[in-house]
Amino acid sequence: MNFKPDFVRSFWQRRAETGATRWTADEFFLYEQNVLRPHVAEGASILDLGSGFGELSRSICPDSGKLTAVDLMHEYSSAFEEDARYVFVQSSVDTYVPTRTFDVVLLFGVVTHLTVEQEQRTYAVIRSALAEGGTAFIKNQCSDDSDLWIDTYSEALQCDYQARYPSVATQQKLLREKFRLVESITYPPNLKTHQNTSHVLFVCSH
Repeated sequence: MNFKPDFVRSFWQRRAETGATRWTADEFFLYEQNVLRPHVAEGASILDLGSGFGELSRSICPDSGKLTAVDLMHEYSSAFEEDARYVFVQSSVDTYVPTRTFDVVLLFGVVTHLTVEQEQRTYAVIRSALAEGGTAFIKNQCSDDSDLWIDTYSEALQCDYQARYPSVATQQKLLREKFRLVESITYPPNLKTHQNTSHVLFVCSH
């Protein structure tokens, strides 16, 4: 199964029109902030790939830090215009060319909307963008069994929805082709949203 032509672009275009890219509960947001903040030192540089409006990355960017947000949709740039710490770059995540390295790289909720080939290219981008001693955080839903495709109408989002949920093993294999250390953290059971998938955070470093 493949994504329908232009489906991803049109889906995120609709999300941009809502003024928010996150649709998970506040408990997710708090959990992710608590996991990430200990890894973000004062003065840290952050790269947020597939940033959307950057709700998470902006919330953890220290006062002395810098944030580069990358997204295919120009509409998301408005969230980064009024703070000198932020830079927005319009680009797809798998073709972005970093001009510097970063202490922290985020890829949240993006892999499920990429083909396997795009996913592999995106990991190469992250590898090249990650500073020595830096950490990449890659989070998305994973199938609890074998790789899973979703193509249905979402009542929660009130629109057609397509997604590719790789298994943890599948995603770990691709990540280990690029990173020496790959740790997976499964979100707590109370944050599980579907019976056959789990939210998983992959913590990667050189």
